[in-house]
Formats: sequence, structure tokens, C-alpha cells
Amino acid sequence: MSTPAPAALNLSHIPRTASTLPAPLTSLIGRDADLAHLQALLRRPTVRLLTLTGPGGVGKTRLALQLASIVAPHFADGVAVVELARLRDPALVLSALAQVLGVPEASGEPLNETLAAALRPRQQLLLLDNVEHLLEAGPHLTALLAAAPQLRLLVTSRTRLQLYGEQVFAVAPLVLPDLQQPFSLTQLGANAAVQLFVARAQAVAPDFTLAEANAATVATICCQLDGLPLALELAAARVTVLPPAALLARLSQRLALLTGGAHDHPPRHHTLRAAIAWSYDLLAPAEQRLFRGLGVFVGGAALEAAAAVCAADGEPETDLLAQLGVLIDQSLVHQTPQPDGLPRFTLLETIRAYALEQLAAQGEEASVRRRHAAYFLALAEQAEPQLNGAEQQAWLLRLEAEHDNLRAANDWFAQDGDGLADQARLLFACYGFWNLNGYWREGRALAEALLARPEAAGPGRARALGLLARGGFACFQGDFAIARSSEEESIAIFRAVGDRRGLGWALFALGMVLTYQGEAALARSPLEASAEVFQHLQDPAPLAWVVHLSAVLARQQGAYDEAQAGFAQCLQMFQQLGNQWAIAYTLHELAELAREQDDYLRGRALAEKSLALARALGVRRLFPLVLLTLGRIELQLAEPSPAAAHLTESLALFEEFGNRAGMLTCLEGIARAAGARGHASRAARLLGAASVLREALGAPIAAADQPHHERTLTLVRAQLGSAAFSAVWEAGRALLFDQAVALAREELPLAADTTTVPLTAGSSQPAPATQLLSGPEMLTGREIEVLRLLAAGLSNKQIAARLALSPLTVQSHVRTIYSKLGLASRSAATRYALEHGLH
Repeated sequence: MSTPAPAALNLSHIPRTASTLPAPLTSLIGRDADLAHLQALLRRPTVRLLTLTGPGGVGKTRLALQLASIVAPHFADGVAVVELARLRDPALVLSALAQVLGVPEASGEPLNETLAAALRPRQQLLLLDNVEHLLEAGPHLTALLAAAPQLRLLVTSRTRLQLYGEQVFAVAPLVLPDLQQPFSLTQLGANAAVQLFVARAQAVAPDFTLAEANAATVATICCQLDGLPLALELAAARVTVLPPAALLARLSQRLALLTGGAHDHPPRHHTLRAAIAWSYDLLAPAEQRLFRGLGVFVGGAALEAAAAVCAADGEPETDLLAQLGVLIDQSLVHQTPQPDGLPRFTLLETIRAYALEQLAAQGEEASVRRRHAAYFLALAEQAEPQLNGAEQQAWLLRLEAEHDNLRAANDWFAQDGDGLADQARLLFACYGFWNLNGYWREGRALAEALLARPEAAGPGRARALGLLARGGFACFQGDFAIARSSEEESIAIFRAVGDRRGLGWALFALGMVLTYQGEAALARSPLEASAEVFQHLQDPAPLAWVVHLSAVLARQQGAYDEAQAGFAQCLQMFQQLGNQWAIAYTLHELAELAREQDDYLRGRALAEKSLALARALGVRRLFPLVLLTLGRIELQLAEPSPAAAHLTESLALFEEFGNRAGMLTCLEGIARAAGARGHASRAARLLGAASVLREALGAPIAAADQPHHERTLTLVRAQLGSAAFSAVWEAGRALLFDQAVALAREELPLAADTTTVPLTAGSSQPAPATQLLSGPEMLTGREIEVLRLLAAGLSNKQIAARLALSPLTVQSHVRTIYSKLGLASRSAATRYALEHGLH
């Protein structure tokens, strides 16, 4: 006799019958999309065994109960809930089912046959809660499904049952707020994790509200607790004694803090530790050891790293993969593919805290952390030479993925009494990575911490490496005095200890400091000495950088032919090495060379090519430099609006990197743009503020830029009058640096406070730059490009991607186009482009 095929679940025509579902005492928050998806799965005739998986405390049971209550009216024989957490013997699962279903055991008949006969005519949903420790009972469940064609099973388990026909749905933590993006109170209040925290906090403290004063703190709490509903509920229950700020400060001890769940909840949900321990105790010893070891990784582990740090000596990779598979199935570890296609294994922070707790309890923490630090030191040293070669981009991505692990390795070496030498090696190996990605603050802070160690006081190689790194990052930040003294001391130590490669880099770094400090006469000697060292070592990568910096020095001295030849030489060397970011950097320097020679169109083309390559490579260090160059070129082309946009974007990036010298140059450029747009008062204030910073940094204006600066001062003074200019200038000098930056960021009002004056050579009469032009002739080449793409229907973001610009710059171009052409909307601009053949 054939078994009838399962029918699709009709969610509208099945009569309602009574079910034994418990009534929920609280609302379910943040699961609407999950419920919709799960209902869609249950509509499929082929989905008869649906398993909700996920880590302890993620809310599987609550979601399953809500789903069951929604679909219960559509099962003629209702829904039955079978709680299995208290069972320890898989052989008792059928007895538990029979008891809940009211099926008496028949004498002399196997229970599985009795249940099959009772369920065969039923159209019923069975909710089996907490099956992860009873997986051996799985074949009995599939046998029941085979015997009862209208039976459906809804299962919650921390691991999949691995049964034929099983449909798995992984229950994720609640969606978290994005702390990297600005948010309003309304937006934050709509976030699921925040909603749950606030609702449960109000259950114990009715006066608790989400307000401007606590919003950021509550958002951070939710993120640190990974959006796990159990963790959020336990934390929210503490607000009666710990306000959000105090609660956040104690989350480093989250497992001890998050206790005291509701008394009517199962014991495993009374504390966060118990919820995780339930899964941990189900693991075999080798699986437990791997789980503990993975706790030392911050931000996850690649397979190779997990094997190096966690695998037992001689353990084959196949065993490790099998153990990882179990941890994934138990919802203790998540596997996510990386851009290179290789897997990465991560733990939620709450679960990682438990792993570290167990690692310490087993007395394994020191040995595993030591292996972790050694692995990432070796990885960084393997990467260091590759950052100047053809594999640069792949290594930058890899190091970025391991950034938190590199920090953890540094922390281990820093606390290890014998770790000074390894800490210094890691600092030097990561220097290029931090430099290229603009992590100058972090790099300098780590260098300062190394130098502060008592063991680093003596003139050894570790101190020399720390000084070399501190000097480089201080130079990038415009702190030239510290940079120079650091490099001079490092040179002396490297000479004393006989480290020629270190000496070559320290000489190069001193030449770099002197070059950017404007001490051209002093910079040549260390650069020539550095070149001799690297030629002797036959190391082409650093030698190419010496040639590059020597060309920069020649440009600063006005030796433009020498600079052009030097850049051409190093460009060829970088191309041979395959160093793409260095090529982008050299294109930027060539743009600067063209700018200083008044070849602005060529300069802009080179700068845009440099920026496009830098963006493609993701080398953020270059962004503010090239944006600054573009802004200064646009000032010379009488395009103050896009210039101001580029300069403002550059200012924000320099501020992020802690580069005050770069910020200073941006302030002066923004002042020029303000003056060119008729806002002389703002220009004078910014120029006054910038003059104070130049004095503090000891950084004179470059000779090539001095005429532009003098012309700006003269024209702004003429706009305001000498007396008013002096007063506003002094007011600017009285500004704190942060106040000057805030002033520079303010959007200019439409109305100017003086007549517009182009700040270019030969201008003596105040007149708009476009007063003799009309129609499309008023637009620059870049503005015409933007208008064409706008007319083609592209958004600002799409235009920015097409032209390798920032959306902010495109927005500025669009505003300028509207202003020049007297337009008010995109549709009007599109119509104008069509009428004038610009499509």
C-alpha cells in the first residue's frame, strides 16, 4: 500500500482547533522577517521537518513558539509542544512524545509502532524543543514522518539533526545598530536589539527611556552583547542598580555580570554562562580543546591560523576540519567565506568570553596565547617585504582581516617580560601596513608604548626599531621635532649594533623628515647615505623609495628637470617591482610637480589618475594627499566650489589620521576658496588661525606656494580693508585649533560678504571668473562630464564611482553647475544638457 504524498499546507482553509501552546508573556521583538520566511517554508509540501538552529540564548524557543501560534489554526489536530531539555536518554524521546500526545503504550507493541498508528490520520504540528543532546533519536522522528503523511515537525536545536529531508533555518542574533554611522534617536529606537533592551529595562524600571544622553551607550551595549536576546534581557534587568554607562563599564566581565534570569525559565537560561556551558558540555575533549583555543583569536581565525595555534602536535588537518564542523553544527562557531574564497571561523564575543574562561581554567592560556602571538609575528614578517611588490593588495587585505589579531599579538608581547624583542619586530613588520592604511595614531601609540618599557631604555636594536617607527609616524603627523630626534637617535643605535638594513631605513626616514620639514639643504646627505646602504645590500624596493624621495626634494628646491627625471626613474622601478600603491603615490607627486610648474590641466589629469588607482587599491593613506592637490589645482583654475569640496574631504581624512601638517594646508586652501567666493571674513580668520599652527609646527610655507599665499593675503586684505582685515586676522589667531577646523567645515552661505575675486595670477580687478562667458562655455571640463552623466540618469554616487570622485565632490560640482546655468533641479539640468547636445 503506497503512502499518500504530503499536501501543501493551506493557511486559509483549515478549520481552527485547540492547541496546548503556552500564552506568551512578552512581545517578540525583531523577528517579523524570520516569521514570514518560516511560514513560507511551512507552506512547501516538501518541508515536513523544520529545524531552527542557533547558539544558546539566541531565541530559538521563543521564535518557534510564536511561529507555532501563528500556524496552529491551520492544523486540524493542532500543535503539541514537547520539551526535551530535561531528558538525558535518547531512548526516552518516544515516551515523552507519547505522554504529551496522550498516546498510551500498548502491551506487547513497540512504542514506535503505537505512535505511528496514532499519528497516521492526524494533521498536526509537533514542536520538539531542545533536541541537540538527543540526536540518536533522529531515526525515530523520520520514521514517524514516513508513517504520518500530514505530520510536521518543528524542532529547536543548537545543531542540525542531520536527517534526510531536514530543512535547517539558522536563527541569527538580532540586527545591531551600526556604530560607524551617525544615527538619530528615532533610527536607534527602531533597531531590534535596542528595542528589546529598552522593553526589558522598562519591565523592571518603568521610568527607563532611550534618550540622547544614553542612546550611544545603549547601542554599544547591544553591540558588545552581539544582539543575543538572552544576554540583552539579562543586562536590561540590571538597570535598576546599574545605569547604562555603569553597565557598559562592567561588560568585560559579562559572564559574571549577566545572571539572574527569570525563575520560570529553564536553569540553562538563568545565566549567560549556563546557556553556553550547555553546548560546551556536549563536545568531545578534542572539540572542547579546539573551542578553548579559538577564544584567543580576535575577529576570527583563518584555517591556517587555527591549525597553527590550536591543533595538537601532529594532528592532521582532516581531524581539525571535523572538529570545526562539530563546533559549527553546535552553533558555537560561525564560518564565513572571505574575499579570497577561504573560510574564516568566528565566535560571538559572549561565546568567546566563555572560551577564554575555560582556557584559563584549564591552565592553557599562556601557552596558547604565546603560539598565537608567534604565528602573527611570523605572518607580519612574511608580509612586510610583499607590501612593496606585486602581491601588495592581497597582503594588505589579509593584514586588514587580521588587524585585531595583530593587536592581540602586540598586547601579549607587551605584557611578556621577555617579549621586548618580538614586540619591536612586530612593530617594524607592521609599519608599512599601518602607514598605507593611515593608522598613524595607532602606530605611533604602539611605538611610544614600546619605548616606555624599562627594558627599552638601553641602546639596543629594539629601541632603535621603536624610534624608527615613532619618527616615521610623527613625521606623517607633522610633529617634525619628535620625528627628527627619534630618527637621529635610531641612526646612532643602528650604527652601534651593526644593523645595516635598519640603518638604511633610519637614514631614509631622517631624509624624509628633513624634506617635509623644509630643510632641503640638510636632507640630501642622509638620503645619499641611505642609497649607498641599499645599493650595497642589493635591495631594490627601499632603493626605489630613496630615488622617489630625492625627486620630491629636488621638486621642493625648484630643480624641476631633476625632479622629473627622478620620478620617471622611480616610476620605472616601482613598475618592475609591481608596487601599485607606490605608482599611485608617484603619479600624485608628478601632479604636484605639474601644479608647481603651472601646468594645471596636466596636474589635474595626473591627480585624478592617482586617486582612481588609490581608490581601487583601497590605500586610504593617499586619499587626503591627492584630494588636497586636486583642490589646490582647482583654485588655480578658478573653480572654488569643487576646490572647497575636495579640500574639506581632505581635511576630514587628515584629521582622522592625526596629520596636523596636512590639516594646516587644507585650512589655507579652504581660506583661499572662501576668499575666491567672496567670503573674505572667513578667509581672513582661517588664515590667521593657520599662521599660529605654522609657527607651532615650525613648518614654513613651501617656496612654490608662497606667491599664491601672498596673493591671497593681498586680495583678502583689499576686500576687507586693512583695519578690518587686521582685526579679523587676530580673531583667527585667537581660535583654538579645533575651532578653526570647525569653521573650515561650515558650509558657506549663498550670499557673499564681499564681491567675488578670483585668486589667480594677474587678477587686479574684482570680477567673477565667468563674467565674459555664457551657456556651456561657463562650465569646466569636469563639470561638463558631470552634467553628461547626470543627464544620463546616474545618481551622485554612481557619478562619483564612474569619475573616481567622492560623492561630496560630485554634489559640489552639481551645485556649481546649477549656479552657473541658473538651474534648480536635476530634470532641468537634464533638459539643458539635451538642448545643448551634452548627452
